[in-house]
Parts: sequence; structure tokens; C-alpha cells
Amino acid sequence: MKIELWQSQEFEHAHEAHALQTLLTNVREQDWDDFCLVCANFFCAGEQTDLMVIKPRAVVAVELKDASGRIEGGENGSWVLIETRV
Repeated sequence: MKIELWQSQEFEHAHEAHALQTLLTNVREQDWDDFCLVCANFFCAGEQTDLMVIKPRAVVAVELKDASGRIEGGENGSWVLIETRV
């Protein structure tokens, strides 16, 4: 798969940079024949977007957050962080 990365500026938080590298590694491992454009940390109409993955038949916008614990939720529903205690 051919991947292009467009990154407007470096991420402010380490977890965002780590997430980008993890995404790029996982996408490279896919057996897709088509092209993939990854746009990172950019502004559009004054709003910041963390990640956007663009393929010929799909566009995925990703908002990156840092949390520990389990996240529960469903399609079109509420999402809840379940704290884990040590």
C-alpha cells in the first residue's frame, strides 16, 4: 500500500505522536492495493483535526485522547471511561 503523510506541525503531546506512529505501522501491515493519505495535526476552517485517514472509498476523522482504563460505548451512543484501580 502506498501511504502519504501530511503533517502540518508536530503534536503538542507525546501520546498523539505515539498514536500516529502506531497508526502508520498498522496501515503499512495491511494488504490493501489502494492509496492512503494520512493528514495529521492540521487546521481547517479554524478547527484543529488530530488525524484524518483518506482512502479512495473512505474518510476517517480521528480525535486523539489519552486515558487509562477501559472505555465502554456503542455506535451512536455515550462513551464512558471505566477507571481501573491498582
